[in-house]
This record gives sequence, structure tokens and C-alpha cells, in this order.
Amino acid sequence: MSQAVRIRGMDKLVKELNRRNVRMSKALERITDAAAEVIGELAQFKAPGDIQIHLESREATETRHVVVLGPPPDQWYAQILESGAKPHVVRPKNARAMRLYERFAAVVRHPGFAPRPFMRPAVDEGENRAMQAARQEIKRILR
Repeated sequence: MSQAVRIRGMDKLVKELNRRNVRMSKALERITDAAAEVIGELAQFKAPGDIQIHLESREATETRHVVVLGPPPDQWYAQILESGAKPHVVRPKNARAMRLYERFAAVVRHPGFAPRPFMRPAVDEGENRAMQAARQEIKRILR
């Protein structure tokens, strides 16, 4: 899932930051991180079980800052929790993989499960607070 946010009035902000000799890439990183932290905290609160939410800056240029927000790669199953799973058949690559209750199974019919979303609701519910955090960071930078 990807979410893009555009800041209106960016040209005015860039002019003001240039006038004050503030690096735009650093300012944009601070603004984006402030907004993403709000969403991250809400997602962490909503995340089931041991799911951890991490924020990682990936790219910072004068006009773009990419932030990845969500569970780390070793918690790959979080995506399945977010979107749910349809009933499906699991076929192991080797017999040891399917050892269940001290018996071996050639296949397992997984019943599936309903989604337990936490990231999308965090984005939807935290959008206004995230934008407010971004505005506050802009004000701090301009002081």
C-alpha cells in the first residue's frame, strides 16, 4: 500500500526556506517524518499481537521525501493480517514443513481468516492529526 501526500503552497515554502538558507531536503524530511510519526503511533496502537511499526526514510531530495512506514520485513505476516486470507491449500516443499500434532500431512486445507486491518485505519483516522503535525513542523522550521 502506498500513500502520497502533497503539500499545497510548496513554492512559497521553498522560496521562504531559500531566503532563510534552510536546505529544502532536510526541511522536507523533518516535515514528512513529523506527519509519518503520527500515523506510525496510531498504527502501533492498532497493530495486533507482536507487530512492530517502523519508520524508515528512503529518499530525500529537494522536492521529494519517501518514508516507508509499517512492519519490518521479518514480520511479513503482518500484510496477511492486514488483508486477510481466503481459504486455500498449503502444499509443503518437504514433509518436515507440515508436521502437525506429531503427524505428517501431505497437504493442509487452510480455512482462511478475516482481515484485521491496522495500517489503513491508522492512515484514515490519523490524516488530520498528521497534517497538523506537518504544519507545526513547518512553523518550527520557519522560526
